[in-house]
Amino acid sequence: MLKNFPTIRLFASINLAFAVVACVLCSAATTDAADTALRYKFTPGEKLTYECNQNVSTSMALGDKVMKSTIKIILVASQEVKAVDADGVATVVKTIESVKMTMAMPQGVNLEYDSSVKKDRSGMEKMIADQFTGVIGKPIEMKIDAMGNVKDMIMPEGMTAKQGMIGGDNLKHSLGVFSFPQEAVTVGKTWTVDAPMPSSPGMGKGVIHQTYEYMGPDKENAKGNADLEKIQVKTKVEITADKDAPARMKLEKQEGQGEILFDNKAGRLKSSTTKDQMVFNMEMMGQSMKNTVNTVMEIKLVPNSGAK
Repeated sequence: MLKNFPTIRLFASINLAFAVVACVLCSAATTDAADTALRYKFTPGEKLTYECNQNVSTSMALGDKVMKSTIKIILVASQEVKAVDADGVATVVKTIESVKMTMAMPQGVNLEYDSSVKKDRSGMEKMIADQFTGVIGKPIEMKIDAMGNVKDMIMPEGMTAKQGMIGGDNLKHSLGVFSFPQEAVTVGKTWTVDAPMPSSPGMGKGVIHQTYEYMGPDKENAKGNADLEKIQVKTKVEITADKDAPARMKLEKQEGQGEILFDNKAGRLKSSTTKDQMVFNMEMMGQSMKNTVNTVMEIKLVPNSGAK
């Protein structure tokens, strides 16, 4: 039995919460002066698969002691276009096909979760598994327009807005797509999209501000495809602490940036890479702690998953 099991358990819960938040903080034959309309193109029957690799490292300073943890998550999700209406709004079904996660915690606590392995779980392993239960393999129907705006979403039967840190409302943002402006863009054009931050223990309520900048055709990675466009993204987070949460957090510093490669000819995300750092003070169980969380997330289109 671990001496500080309750502390480690809450520590694990909060770290998993940060992994979920990071998921949200995680998409031509033209000259640099030309206008480019960035658009998704949906074809009924098309099915694509994306893989998300996420690495989260956390350092928690408590007095002269420092607790460190790492979380690695590999998530595979499919996207199938069911129909496209006269206005270009597509009915898209997104499904999380599998999740693999490893967590290295203080006091030598190491946990592994693989959704493909069916077995009885207990303790923290069950706590982690419960975050994904009812989500994996369940189709989520979304209405998405050509600019990537989610117009509507139908959750699977039995899934509620309060189900786990990646269930319900949180999942809406985790499975969203990058949003583009209505007007065509030139190099240097920026636009900002705001979204509610997924709720989670100790985090309170927050808003994520994502600012995009169009960088033009990506000649280095295009490999003959002049329609592969580069977009940079920066994120800023605003958080209002939850007074009733077991851990109260005050954000001191947050910086996030990344790069999106978008295949504008095919109208789909090719890949994205984002890096984010959060530094904050937290009050938990009558103790003050300083925390640093570094996250790296990569999303890539799986070859031969229906894309040409």
